[in-house]
Amino acid sequence: MRDPGPGALGAREWWVIGRALDKRPYVVLACGGGTTFHPTSTANLAELVRLAGERPATRVLNCGDPNPPDVRTLVGLAAAAVDYEPVEVLLPGNPQGEVGASPWTAPRPFVLDMTAAERDLGYRPVVGYAYAVQDTARWLLEHVNAHAWQDALPPLAQAAEAIFPYQDEDAVIRELLGEAGSKR
Repeated sequence: MRDPGPGALGAREWWVIGRALDKRPYVVLACGGGTTFHPTSTANLAELVRLAGERPATRVLNCGDPNPPDVRTLVGLAAAAVDYEPVEVLLPGNPQGEVGASPWTAPRPFVLDMTAAERDLGYRPVVGYAYAVQDTARWLLEHVNAHAWQDALPPLAQAAEAIFPYQDEDAVIRELLGEAGSKR
């Protein structure tokens, strides 16, 4: 999967947007949605490539958006971009199979060190994720419009069952509601 930007056929944001289009009433997030994940917007990556092209050298540089958010924030921003207001179901631990596993879920925080890019190239991000996700959502909706999403986004179609494990999510929700109902 790719990070946000128009043309991203493997955009992580489809995990949220697909749920919005399917009118899912909730999103299930493992680890309480609290794990930090560092997205990289296409515009920021392009800026880093531009700067590196002006100063060719052998080096390895990271690229990430400013202020990496937690998974809950990433999902919330993607949901807001398409006016989707699901109930958040925050599981305390790791994913249960695919349930609670968003494309941003990681076993521990995933944060990139941007020091070398800033020091060596004078890199500064040109966009934040909250802005970039708006363009990505708009592009995804336009691209998928009037097509089966699996045809429009072939890299994601291969992982459809992992991306949208609705039956398993529903079973977890029923189990949680059953436990909550029995504690009254």
